[in-house]
Amino acid sequence: MAMNKMYVAISKKAQDADLKLIDFNQGLRTIYLDGTFRKIKSKHKKLLKELQKKSGHSGSDDSGEE
Repeated sequence: MAMNKMYVAISKKAQDADLKLIDFNQGLRTIYLDGTFRKIKSKHKKLLKELQKKSGHSGSDDSGEE
């Protein structure tokens, strides 16, 4: 499974932009530390494998990442 970096963008013009970014990062850290992130990743990895199997794709890539 290839892992891609993801980014979040919040307009500097948005009301409380700094607080929104802080809240997002705190939430992400929370789900990472409590195992929720791992569970989501595992669930979607299984779904991706099922879709690849149905479509005839092997799902392998050259990235070497899992």
